[in-house]
Amino acid sequence: MEFLLVSFPSEREVLIDEVPAGLTNHLITLAPGSYTISLAGRGFRPREQDVIVEGTSPLDPKEIAFA
Repeated sequence: MEFLLVSFPSEREVLIDEVPAGLTNHLITLAPGSYTISLAGRGFRPREQDVIVEGTSPLDPKEIAFA
């Protein structure tokens, strides 16, 4: 199991490969692998981010940010 933390100034739904998977600013658990991360709605940048999630832990998640 891997851990992802997606940061955004407000709470927003996180989309992993276009599927709702959790909320910004909260840990998301997922299988190791390569993913495309985006947010629901509009008004954020970048539009999406491609990431590889592996070797994480709850105390050291893969962290990405949207603005």
